[in-house]
Amino acid sequence: MNPRLSAGLLLACTLLLIHPAPLPAAEARIHYQALRKVLLQQVFKQGGRHFLYGGSDASCRHALLENPVIAAAPGGRLRVTAQFRGRAGVELGGECVGATDAFQVVMSGVPVYRSGELLLDQLQVETPRPIYNDLIRGFFRDTLARAFRYPLLSEVRQAAADASRQGPYQVQVAGLEVRSIRPQADALEVVLDFSLNVQ
Repeated sequence: MNPRLSAGLLLACTLLLIHPAPLPAAEARIHYQALRKVLLQQVFKQGGRHFLYGGSDASCRHALLENPVIAAAPGGRLRVTAQFRGRAGVELGGECVGATDAFQVVMSGVPVYRSGELLLDQLQVETPRPIYNDLIRGFFRDTLARAFRYPLLSEVRQAAADASRQGPYQVQVAGLEVRSIRPQADALEVVLDFSLNVQ
């Protein structure tokens, strides 16, 4: 993902170069608007839509999700709400005849830190049409959840490298521990500790 960590990490690295005393935990805030931009670039690439089957040229037989919205949910979960639209018809006399469907889909997961990345765990899907559950669950697990992976460790290392350029020292990240991950009103708040080697 492209959204960068809070400038607080860079400031913490710089302060350690100036005065290498113990520092308070750093905080990274990953705003939902930034995450939504990533989803629109990587997943909902066709005018804010993602086709589960069919496509823009299959006007008579298709299923799609569109207009994703990201928000905090109860229980420390992150929620993605999208609109489902589907059509199962046949062409008769140049017209599409068949059933259409439209409803809201709620997909959610618990943000966790694992193997250097922030990702979503304990995935859940809520729809008013159980017949579509397998289709939407597969999309959430295989496509949408992957787009949410955030390379936190590599971002912290990059912040340390940026701090190195401000002084005569080389700074390397020796360790990283995530204290908490809390979905807030407008951003995912990550509180972390990290240790640095200064050479």
